[in-house]
Amino acid sequence: MVPLLGSGPMKAIRDFSGLVACACLAAALCAPAFAQTVTVTNRQLEALQIRLEKAEPAATEAVIMLPATVVPALNSRVAISAPFAGTVLHTDVLVGQEVTAGEPLVTIASRDVLEAMAKLKQLEVELQAAEVIAKRHKDLADRRVGSLTKAEETQTEVDKLRVTTEQHRRSRRAMRLWSRALS
Repeated sequence: MVPLLGSGPMKAIRDFSGLVACACLAAALCAPAFAQTVTVTNRQLEALQIRLEKAEPAATEAVIMLPATVVPALNSRVAISAPFAGTVLHTDVLVGQEVTAGEPLVTIASRDVLEAMAKLKQLEVELQAAEVIAKRHKDLADRRVGSLTKAEETQTEVDKLRVTTEQHRRSRRAMRLWSRALS
């Protein structure tokens, strides 16, 4: 009998018999040269907590991902869309005309883009002004003429404006990348 944690000697015997059955089953599966038929009773299945399921085909899985270029079939059309609303001012290519990478397709005027650019310029100016004010308050605080708290508040405002400006710059870069992708 193998001492195991549990509730008394009967549990140890039951666990040991299950362990022996499991070892026999594993030995039968691991030794194909000596393969024999192993019969497992329902009681043993329950004791070992073995569940039988019907085998079904496996789902397809991607084994490897490879970079590729999608080339549409001849005489096919590829739909494009803009990430912002706008009006097409000029079409640089005709329907059915062959194009190459980097060639502009259309010129779009967008109020959203103009507003985003104006907001970015406004934020850049506000950031410059806030940096000057923060520097002034820091100099005054260093000379013990001004309040250290005011210097810290103005520096916090500068940091906040830097983050907001950088977010708008990223949005602007994304719009530029999109416009290059269209060309």
